[in-house]
Amino acid sequence: MRAETALLSAVTLLLPVAALSGWWIGRRVRSRDARLSGSPRGIFSQDYFRGINYLLDDQHDKAIEVFLKVLDLSDEAIETHLALGSLFRRRGEVDRAIRVHQNLIARPALDAHTRARALLELGHDYKRAGLLDRAESLYQQLCSERQLEQAALTQLIDIYQQLQDWPRALEMAQTLASRFGVDTSVQQAHFLCEMAREAVRSNRTGEARERLKKAARIAPQSARVALQVASLERERGEYARAIKTLKEIERQAPEFLAEAIEPLEICYRALERHQEFIEWLKARANADLGVTPVITLAELQHEQGGEFEAMRVLVDELNRRPTVRGVDKLLEYCVARSEGEAQQNFALVKAFTSRLMERRSVYRCRECGFTGRTLHWQCPGCSRWETVRPIRGIEGE
Repeated sequence: MRAETALLSAVTLLLPVAALSGWWIGRRVRSRDARLSGSPRGIFSQDYFRGINYLLDDQHDKAIEVFLKVLDLSDEAIETHLALGSLFRRRGEVDRAIRVHQNLIARPALDAHTRARALLELGHDYKRAGLLDRAESLYQQLCSERQLEQAALTQLIDIYQQLQDWPRALEMAQTLASRFGVDTSVQQAHFLCEMAREAVRSNRTGEARERLKKAARIAPQSARVALQVASLERERGEYARAIKTLKEIERQAPEFLAEAIEPLEICYRALERHQEFIEWLKARANADLGVTPVITLAELQHEQGGEFEAMRVLVDELNRRPTVRGVDKLLEYCVARSEGEAQQNFALVKAFTSRLMERRSVYRCRECGFTGRTLHWQCPGCSRWETVRPIRGIEGE
């Protein structure tokens, strides 16, 4: 079994090496006499297959020593060198990848572009190993030398995101946009939102407002910006302005309107304008804006004594767009209005829908499929910004 595993590992490792080495040999092949005469080409063949034997015997370190000796013989083997290091990194053998790329960088006759490629790969190795300071240093070096700068800037943005160094992440995103025309507006807006959130935690509300104003100019359709601006307005007691800001989400990003319903209710209650909020919700009851506005409308009507109206709103919604949340809320009212065996039956089904809701995911990333019960503006799965959206359909909105 161990031999089979070693063989499979060796075959996987050697695929790119064999392909590129075959190309190298095809370019450099000589006559049979030259190969048998003990020339460097004969040494390459012997060492190459000796390395294969080490791999088959699961002696990876010895195999690396042999391959590095072979690869040092010709500049035309650089592609094989890079492929070998990249393969080690993908397999999780980061130490070996670092060793391969460091060996390549140490070559004195390496041209500037190839050296830059090797530095970039070494930076990837360090980043994969969690050595972010070393990776950062290499990417900064590439930027200062204007070598593979776009790729290096992209990696620096990712590193600063991991470190939550939002000012430097913003700086790199701005540089990437200005020098290479890459659209980083969404990233920049979220970096500013993160900076605003930190400012609020430190009671620097003036700075937070300025950050959010800039974010709104960069990404005017961002629901997150509107939600954070409205939060600051509520804290200052500017409820009317917060209502106006929150209502803009319906136009800017209707998928996120459900996130605005609770803060809207808080603002309307603070102004004692309950009926105005009810009328606003009624106007949206027939629109496909999710079940949250409908459930909120039903709760407000039920609160005012309109139990029948509350149930009718939910029944109409379920006829159009059935959802578990809608059924669960309707069953809550049915339990309250019924007695005896009917009440027990309703309660039994209500317990079932409640358990379904406890286990369900509420949000899903449209890029990687990550799901969860909390809204993340940056996906924990793929690290992309604003790709996590509320789930729609029977189990969602």
